[in-house]
Amino acid sequence: EALAESLALLRLTRGVPECVRNAARSGQFCTVVQEPGAATAWVPGQLLPRVHDRAELAEAEGAEEVEPGRGWCAVRIGRPGSGRGGLKVPAAPGTAGMLCALLAEVPVEARLLA
Repeated sequence: EALAESLALLRLTRGVPECVRNAARSGQFCTVVQEPGAATAWVPGQLLPRVHDRAELAEAEGAEEVEPGRGWCAVRIGRPGSGRGGLKVPAAPGTAGMLCALLAEVPVEARLLA
């Protein structure tokens, strides 16, 4: 199951930006990963504030778009559900490996992030 909207990858320099908070409040996809010394977030690109340049985004929100203009896609791997339940988690062992093998065969740029 893939999300329809394109995601932006942000490097967070101070706190959680308002665009990430808005995504969480409105039930849209967002994820924040905290690592030693850094944090990153993925949010729908449409939620990024309309700014004139990257320096303005960093100043206003404390966030820097890692690869400006590049869209990311989130994929959830699981088992088919029944009715409106969508995917069930977890997927059968090896399912993600099959997807990775397929992506390796086609001319697309893809990175797998757990």
